[in-house]
Amino acid sequence: MKSSAVLRGLVLSCCSAGCLATASTLRIDFEEPAYRPGSIQGQNGWTIEQGVAEVDAKAGRGGGAALVMQPADPFSQATLRLEAATDGTTLFMDFYVLPVATSQDQMEEMLDIDGARIGFFRSEAEPEKGRFWLFHGDGEGGGEWVRTDVVLNVDVGTGRPDGWVRLTLREDLTRQAWDLWVNETLAGCDAGFQKNASAVSLLHVQRMPTRRKH
Repeated sequence: MKSSAVLRGLVLSCCSAGCLATASTLRIDFEEPAYRPGSIQGQNGWTIEQGVAEVDAKAGRGGGAALVMQPADPFSQATLRLEAATDGTTLFMDFYVLPVATSQDQMEEMLDIDGARIGFFRSEAEPEKGRFWLFHGDGEGGGEWVRTDVVLNVDVGTGRPDGWVRLTLREDLTRQAWDLWVNETLAGCDAGFQKNASAVSLLHVQRMPTRRKH
């Protein structure tokens, strides 16, 4: 059975010089009337770059709405422009996902926030385990994937964990570094951006097909 990746409850907070007193916050819950069920294309700054990405009124955590990324070959990808959330030097991002662990051989990201790339992969040797990976960029377009110690049990057939996963990111544009928490556990810190950025303006949500060798 093919499974979909699901994104729910995106909260973006920008802080000038790291000061919470000057924070501005953008909240995205994919609920009506701000969002309507169906394709995310053209809704509030979202575009579909490839494949299928839809707002589902009942797919979210607690029965609410969510963004559903359907499996596609080579991938499904939706992009959100974040001009409203780039006025600070530190960006905090918090959301829930139902990720799908894809092949460790592919090493394709699940999320890319202007060069802060997150992967959720599984190996052929352990198809029941999904591990979070961070792409440690060199600021010039290169870098390498780094494994974290955060591992979740996943369904062998679908690649999904048995519940929603909370992801929290902090992106420091002054230091050109970012940190990731998974379910409030620090997974990695001081990872580099793939390309240095003066502002965070794009969020890419990607769904790769689940390919396993038989």
